[in-house]
Amino acid sequence: MTNEIIEKGLQINPAMKLNDDEEHVKRILVGIEKKDGHCPCVITVNDDTICPCKKMREESKCCCKLYINK
Repeated sequence: MTNEIIEKGLQINPAMKLNDDEEHVKRILVGIEKKDGHCPCVITVNDDTICPCKKMREESKCCCKLYINK
């Protein structure tokens, strides 16, 4: 599931890349798995919080910094 999430996010917004901090990425991916694919940085669980979340998809902003600007 985690590789699919990463690839989907990179495809959605080619101006962003995966965070260079491998430990941070691992922590966020664990959080995403614990929340069944939803952003670990928000309390709400709905279609808008499925990673990559609505904010990432529409505004190119990743709250949890899994993705960062190139």
